[in-house]
Amino acid sequence: MRLNSILKLILMSIVFMLGAVYSHSVLSETKTELNYRPAVLTLMNREIAIFRAPLNGASPEVRVDNASKRVQQVEIKELTEEIKAVPFTLAGEKGFQFHLGTRHLFSLIEKDIDPESGEDMALVVTKTVEILNELKTAKYQQTKLSFMLHEAFIVLLATIALIVAILVIRRALNWLSQFLLVTAPRPKGRGFPLRRQ
Repeated sequence: MRLNSILKLILMSIVFMLGAVYSHSVLSETKTELNYRPAVLTLMNREIAIFRAPLNGASPEVRVDNASKRVQQVEIKELTEEIKAVPFTLAGEKGFQFHLGTRHLFSLIEKDIDPESGEDMALVVTKTVEILNELKTAKYQQTKLSFMLHEAFIVLLATIALIVAILVIRRALNWLSQFLLVTAPRPKGRGFPLRRQ
């Protein structure tokens, strides 16, 4: 009987240890998922990329913030430059950096690819470059239109100011001429006689 209780105790200890090891691995996976939830990079209401993993110590949320800041710093003259995807390796992570001309926008790494989507890195990079080109063209056209409207508004204001200035000067000259005619001294004496014919 004593052997039976010892075996039960050993069996229960093994089950308990396996449960503890399993729960620890589940908790660590859950903790990783909680710390690094996917973060979506959007621009002009379009999803550009999803960051699912940290890169060089930056969480997906920080990566989105950094990429958003870089994209917002793009100048109008840069919108005519080419979008490039350049392969890189950083801290053991392989991926692609996306550039607009010489400006680095953001990076995608292999861990950012959703394994359930069935997509590979090449397909994601191609789609991302296409989306970035569409957004670049839309932003350029939007900026060009707003620039033209701004310049037209400035020309309109300058034209109105010129018309007002001309009217004010004309009135001032009319007033001055009337004032001089009224207040000017008239010659005394005979002057020159008018001849009648």
